[in-house]
Amino acid sequence: GDRSLCYKRTLKGENMKKIYYSMILLIFSIGTHYATSLSIGGHAGTLTLSDNYDAGLHVTTGMEFLSKSGLGFTFNTGIMNAKSKEATREDLTIIPLKLGARYYLNPREKISLYLGANAGLYLLSDGYDSSVFGWGSEAGFRMKIDPKTQVFIGVKTHSFNDDKTNQDFSAFATNFGIQLKMGDSKYTRKKGKRMERDLKGYKKKPGKRKKKGPMNAI
Repeated sequence: GDRSLCYKRTLKGENMKKIYYSMILLIFSIGTHYATSLSIGGHAGTLTLSDNYDAGLHVTTGMEFLSKSGLGFTFNTGIMNAKSKEATREDLTIIPLKLGARYYLNPREKISLYLGANAGLYLLSDGYDSSVFGWGSEAGFRMKIDPKTQVFIGVKTHSFNDDKTNQDFSAFATNFGIQLKMGDSKYTRKKGKRMERDLKGYKKKPGKRKKKGPMNAI
């Protein structure tokens, strides 16, 4: 009955959280090892959820580990709101906790097109499942303002299912944001120091000049 259904939902939520935490460890281990820089930033825009909800807003913040090849690993969280058009249905507030990958087609250029995909947990407000697993995609342009500041303009999608209200959500969001480069990653700093140390080893230390003897003078 209801107790069995509640138990299944709890078990499902616990399994999703285990998978999600494993994904966090994987992304951070890959990101900190291969990335050459770390950036943090914030994004905002409009949110279109479905015909049953008015257009809302979203605000997110996150971090990105970026490699020289143009591949980045991301972690994002924030808040999304959508007001229900039906009096019998609760308004929906969503807190996403998402991990993803993003690829820049021209990472060294001032303006670069990027494509990305992500997945993770969506924490939902009262009246809906407490947490559901979902995924999404993104595309847009990144513009470098200076060596440490980047501006983003793009679009995002979100897809997830809520068993409690029996709804499939496919959200579309506009995205405007800014990211600040915090510096080189720990791995890059170590690698740089090791290379510098290796180069010093190749430099010949100045030695004393040999005096010319009878044999050298011949």
